[in-house]
Amino acid sequence: MPERFSKPAPLAIGAEKADCPNCHAYLFVLAERGEHGQISELACASCGAVTHYGVLLQRVSSRVIERTRGVLAESQGFRRAVRHAQVDDVVRSRIEQYIARAAKDSRIAIALMKGDRLEYRVVNVSYAAIREGGVQYLGRTYRDLFPEAAELGAEEKLREVIETATPWQIIDFKTPIPGRTGLTWWEGECIPIAGDGNGVDSVLVVSWEITDRKLAELATRDPSADA
Repeated sequence: MPERFSKPAPLAIGAEKADCPNCHAYLFVLAERGEHGQISELACASCGAVTHYGVLLQRVSSRVIERTRGVLAESQGFRRAVRHAQVDDVVRSRIEQYIARAAKDSRIAIALMKGDRLEYRVVNVSYAAIREGGVQYLGRTYRDLFPEAAELGAEEKLREVIETATPWQIIDFKTPIPGRTGLTWWEGECIPIAGDGNGVDSVLVVSWEITDRKLAELATRDPSADA
């Protein structure tokens, strides 16, 4: 009989919920731990089917990958569309249209930052939600909003995108976020944007949080593999 918690919770990895391979429910309870104490198997709180944690992790990861491929494909097309743009108003209009479309998926955080100071010009709802408490973004700088991430190298990389007109693929970027407990992990892409005909002057950030997925991977990793 599985060890049942008083209030089973959805198993969330990254921005997606795991689903039972048998009935597709989202609630799970602990069924078994491995020899090192890590989570090994989970039981569906709805139908009782027991599934290895690694299987659930893989199912969620596959959905996240498929969803983000679509976002990145659109960002690639967007980059090509604005590469030779000469009028700042046209660029801004295209950016706002892109953000409006992408904002339909509330799990994708999108922002436009301009100049050496990396001043926020546009953010979508999901990006704004990274900081708790309704923080004002527009007109403020990246370092002002995310000082820890800036110190860890993100500010330098964002400036390099503008200076070199070369995209930055964000892979497993780990940073604390003001107002949140513990470290967070992120993936995404930072895209150079041409402004008023004088070359790249802005960076478009398309990112998503993978903290839950990374914590799940760490929880299921065999400690003996690090020995």
